[in-house]
Amino acid sequence: TSAFGWAVVGRGRCGASGGTDGQVMVIAALDPEKLIQKILAKNGFALTEEAVSAADVTWFREQILGKIGTDNAKKFLKDEYAERLSAKLGVNNIAQKRALFQDLGDSYHDPNGIGKLLDGDEFTDGVVEAWKKLSPNTLSKKGDWAKRVGQWLAVGVDVELSNANEVLLKKSGDNIGKIANGVLLSTKKPANFKDYTPVGNAANGCQMYAKGANVYVKRVPNTNGLSPDEINLLTSHSNAHVLERHNFDVTDEALELRAKTGIAPDGHTVPQPPDYSSKFENTHKLKAVLNNTKPGTSSFNNTPAESDGSKIVILEATSGYWGYGIPSGGNIGGKIYMAKVKAIYAIQGGAYKLVTMYPTP
Repeated sequence: TSAFGWAVVGRGRCGASGGTDGQVMVIAALDPEKLIQKILAKNGFALTEEAVSAADVTWFREQILGKIGTDNAKKFLKDEYAERLSAKLGVNNIAQKRALFQDLGDSYHDPNGIGKLLDGDEFTDGVVEAWKKLSPNTLSKKGDWAKRVGQWLAVGVDVELSNANEVLLKKSGDNIGKIANGVLLSTKKPANFKDYTPVGNAANGCQMYAKGANVYVKRVPNTNGLSPDEINLLTSHSNAHVLERHNFDVTDEALELRAKTGIAPDGHTVPQPPDYSSKFENTHKLKAVLNNTKPGTSSFNNTPAESDGSKIVILEATSGYWGYGIPSGGNIGGKIYMAKVKAIYAIQGGAYKLVTMYPTP
């Protein structure tokens, strides 16, 4: 027996590595070269084990086997793994199979690497299809993104590489979102998300939601640190959008997208970007503004009503700033820190309710 101590038992059709359907394949006392030849032949690198090149054996031993480990490498002797690669990448597409194996090896020691999915047998059809769609974007090596995108593909989302740092997300030809610099962004929203259900895990405060054939990226704000009463104050107006567009977890990429295109972090779109696209720095500052501008406070009571009955309450920080924003047409490199906040309250159901609240110069 070799120093590696290989003894593998698997079931199924063994293809080029020998055996037939229903038989039990036993690989025992194999030296590294023989095992690698079996793996590569099984996965289409050569018609037979003997035809596998010495260069391929060296590459797999040094770049793959030495990183993902023997147990994970042996999984590619299973029919389900070999057929998965052939079905998703093409029977004769050795270049893509080589690239996938390389990514598995390169990412294995990253706790979130796609290679780590081998440990838990999470290397599914969806993961391979997602890798194919994302490669060569760096997200293709991330396990959480591979699983997430695999689930999106299953509900009909089209994934297109725009450039090295951007992935476009489409449904039936419509742009519904994008991934920019590894950040998920919404670019379109439905009238409401009633009866929609989540697809895949959330990422940076956004999550894919589907209802039948309709799929959109929804903002799912982080409300940690807010009490139920505070959340109610922030969301009770039917058009309230403080958390969706100005919460601390709005990404810089979302602010920049709004400043350049008029697409807000929740996908709401206007023809022209606002003068500034801004967010609160943290929950503590958002709470401070909310609790000092709400109905009954001196700031609210001392603010005259507009002609339509609404109130625009202005609150200035005595020191520091409330948050930051980007001027229309600008980028995150030109962000401005803001010591003033504008809170807009409108009457709905016979009471003043908060519509929006955001930092402003």
